[in-house]
Amino acid sequence: MSLRSVDIKREQWARNILRVARWDSSVVEENTWSLLVCSCGFEARSIYAHSRFGRAAAKTLAASFGSRQELSFDSNLKYFRSRSIAVEDVSDEEYAQWFFEAVWHEYKEGAPLRIGIDISSISRLRLAAIISVLASESLPERFSVDFLYAPARYTPPKDSATITICQPVTAFFSGFSLFPGRPPTAILGLGSDLDRALGIVEYLEADEVVAFRPTGVDRRFDKAVDAANRSLLVHPNQRLQLYAYSVLQPFDLFVALESAVHGLRERRPTLVPMGPKIFALAALIAAAIHLPDAAVWRVSGGDGELPTDKTAKGRVIGLTLKIESPA
Repeated sequence: MSLRSVDIKREQWARNILRVARWDSSVVEENTWSLLVCSCGFEARSIYAHSRFGRAAAKTLAASFGSRQELSFDSNLKYFRSRSIAVEDVSDEEYAQWFFEAVWHEYKEGAPLRIGIDISSISRLRLAAIISVLASESLPERFSVDFLYAPARYTPPKDSATITICQPVTAFFSGFSLFPGRPPTAILGLGSDLDRALGIVEYLEADEVVAFRPTGVDRRFDKAVDAANRSLLVHPNQRLQLYAYSVLQPFDLFVALESAVHGLRERRPTLVPMGPKIFALAALIAAAIHLPDAAVWRVSGGDGELPTDKTAKGRVIGLTLKIESPA
């Protein structure tokens, strides 16, 4: 029998027990979630998870980004509005508060709360804000979140933009600044941006690298990732551990990431979530468990990165997070 969940006790979380488990789509039924949180972005897949599982939510809210309202944005907006779903224009600076208020509004004293969050088209910055809110002391004692993710169909990578953002994703995830003397280790999620992984390793001056290579969705993407990271994989001056993970098995990915961070706590483990968004989710949860011994950095070309419309490949996967009081 395969492992289905992991119970973790850490002081960093407001509750005593954090349980991370496989998400089982077969048990989704009407009113499974009090709230489903979506993003209204420029990718066509922004609406896919809702089109499959929206019936399971008593209520749905969607946040748009306030910029880059192009490509499939108008059709996504029309989709949500035609179903009487409120789409609110929320800035990155306002998102954590918006999310907190949306969740708290659904809380009924003494009752467990379960929500869904579609992360398919959310930014890593906003995903970090969600995890930091979930780790706060202000949410209900019995709380469950199902994170949904729709893998995208393959699109050839575009030319990589010059890195303009290279820093902790938020102050909450800055982590290791308390221990500047520890040797650095970079834990990377590899993506298809040419030599971006090698650039962040050199910027962090990491003498040890743990790289996670995504597989399982499209062989063309696998080859693009290998080509983009060839210089890192053959670099003579790095101690490199390379792991392949299946994008379609997020729980197994989380277990591997949490184990890697746990084993590197005496160093300065810095997680850099590039590649599929599901890696960012697993990395943020693993890092939050081990704060302040771990950090999560954001690497981006900012406004120089050209938007790419992505359509769903036809499957929704997920990860469940439960915050519970001890028995």
